Amino acid sequence: MKTLVLLSSWSYSKIFWSIVIIFLLALCVLSVIQVGFMTKGVYSIRDHQNKISELSKENRLLAINFSKSNSLAYFKGLISDLNLERSDKVEYIQILGGQAIAR
Repeated sequence: MKTLVLLSSWSYSKIFWSIVIIFLLALCVLSVIQVGFMTKGVYSIRDHQNKISELSKENRLLAINFSKSNSLAYFKGLISDLNLERSDKVEYIQILGGQAIAR
């Protein structure tokens, strides 16, 4: 009878340690998978930060070009290229009553 009890106790111990080892292996596999996902996330964040940096630089250049193109000196240069003359006296045409010119 005693051998049967010892065998039974030994069998339970073997099952217990088998479950513990399987559980530890499962935790190791899950930790490796988590590290993979975390690494992928870190690289994704780095790529997005680089893209944000590039877009910020491009935005600054566009803002500078926009301010240059809207400056008064730029418009004065464009007007001087049109060969316009300054008028000294402005005369307006008066239309009598409610009349309009028709063809």
